Amino acid sequence: PNLQHLVPLPPQNITGPYTGNITANVGDVYTISTAKGVVNGDITINGGKVVVEQNALINGSINVSGDGIIVAKGGGQVKGGVTMSTGGSLKVVNKGKINGNITMSQAGRMIVGNANGPGFINGTIDIQKIRGFDVSVGSIITGQ
Repeated sequence: PNLQHLVPLPPQNITGPYTGNITANVGDVYTISTAKGVVNGDITINGGKVVVEQNALINGSINVSGDGIIVAKGGGQVKGGVTMSTGGSLKVVNKGKINGNITMSQAGRMIVGNANGPGFINGTIDIQKIRGFDVSVGSIITGQ
């Protein structure tokens, strides 16, 4: 009758300017890439995944919950702060950058830099209860 199949949505690729907020629920994957990939809005990750890469930019803040994942890599940059609660992972690797404060409460992992390159954070980090925190050589964390 009125039953809908639960199928993950296809990845959403943003390669040009986008204005508006984005919500990534469980199964959603958003990839913001290329220097023209500029998102002007806030991002809410409720169990989904958002990747900002290839010099793309997010002009807004990010709120992660429910084991959601945010990845800034390959020159991808987040201009606002990141708040994480109830699980979730933050990866800032391969010259990815966060230009804002990071607040984590009962979060999963935070990775700054990996074998592919360092990560950069230009803001303060406030952590309460986190499962793992890794920082690689060459990564830079500068509190504001």
